[in-house]
Amino acid sequence: MRYIESYLHQRRIGVLVEFETPYSITVQSEVFQTMAHDIAMHIVAINPLGIDREKMLRAIPLALRPDATDVEERALLQQAFIKNPEITVSELIEETSQVLNTTISITRFVRFDVDDH
Repeated sequence: MRYIESYLHQRRIGVLVEFETPYSITVQSEVFQTMAHDIAMHIVAINPLGIDREKMLRAIPLALRPDATDVEERALLQQAFIKNPEITVSELIEETSQVLNTTISITRFVRFDVDDH
């Protein structure tokens, strides 16, 4: 089951985040919907470049790769969660997965900013 969460910040920055989970009942739960909304807000605020550090590094040619630390700071799953910097976005998803007794993953996201040209 795929689910898309959207968030619009002051009609200037918008985000669509696609989640995947095996059961449609999962996306109906308040716990899941809160997590999805919070992650969309996180993406608006922090502006990650990709989902996962490893996938981002594989997509960049070796000669052009930045320091791994720079990539980690821009990878959504490895970022400190803006509403609770004690955990990463990945840990938030894992905690929610455990509460709901299922698996949850982010398959993709897109962020639009009217100030980007």
